[in-house]
Amino acid sequence: MKEEPKKTVLFLCWGNACRSIMAEALTKHYWGDRVEALSSGISPLGYIPPETLKVLKETGVSTEGLRSKRMRELSLDSVDLVVNLSCLLYTSDAADELDGVD
Repeated sequence: MKEEPKKTVLFLCWGNACRSIMAEALTKHYWGDRVEALSSGISPLGYIPPETLKVLKETGVSTEGLRSKRMRELSLDSVDLVVNLSCLLYTSDAADELDGVD
């Protein structure tokens, strides 16, 4: 039987420092063999707070490769599902970040 390609999910929030980072890490931990997980932010913090990393490590979830990033750094062509983890308001920051995204 031919193996199905992995589906790709993008977890999006404002700062890409806690919620979306944790969602990315947990998805990779539990379903990484079946799902490609990504995360990004509209206005990323630029770093991951130590508390976020501590919680993930305490639960045995790898933090390797995690970083706070903008949507523009990702190739969105292959994303199958976007999960919005914040109350995204339509602001000039959001409009600039989403400009050109289908």
